Amino acid sequence: MSFSMVGHWVEMLFCTGIKYGIFKGGYDRNNHMLWDQWLFPFPAEGTAAVLADLVLKPAKEAIVGAVSRSVLPLWLHMPTALAASFLVNQLVCTSIDFATGMAANRNYELWDYRDMRFHFMGQVCLQNSLFYSIAATWGVWWLLPALEKLMESAGDTVLDGVLVGMGSVFIFLELLYQAVPPKKAPGALPA
Repeated sequence: MSFSMVGHWVEMLFCTGIKYGIFKGGYDRNNHMLWDQWLFPFPAEGTAAVLADLVLKPAKEAIVGAVSRSVLPLWLHMPTALAASFLVNQLVCTSIDFATGMAANRNYELWDYRDMRFHFMGQVCLQNSLFYSIAATWGVWWLLPALEKLMESAGDTVLDGVLVGMGSVFIFLELLYQAVPPKKAPGALPA
């Protein structure tokens, strides 16, 4: 749930980077769900965090194990494992992004990368693939382990309270969103 909220804010930061020329891409100020409803959780980002924990973290652990058993010099173990993990993350993240695009963005209504260099079918592009892969690698190598340590030290009662509190906020925001849907952009077709 928390990654759904944080993911929305990261999306806002990324689009702000597009606006100011840090990243290449389209900038849509009329996307009211993104800009005006900054408390609305984006479930796709939360789902990505769960997949990172269920798929990418075990892949990282397998890579670290394989590299530690290799004949490489000890000083090369960490950089080699990190690079291999990054490549696996890139393959998985880009595949998920492409599959999502083919399922939900066939008409390029949500995003369109056809004008970007190094794109594939306008659904994925190298810039975003690198961004997702860097975020996934940082999450799997540093963020998730730190959160696990924090949760171990917090205890079950605290974690139960956090879960109920976050769940309540998430449900409230979803109900609020249903009661007051985002404004339609001028000229948008009715749903």
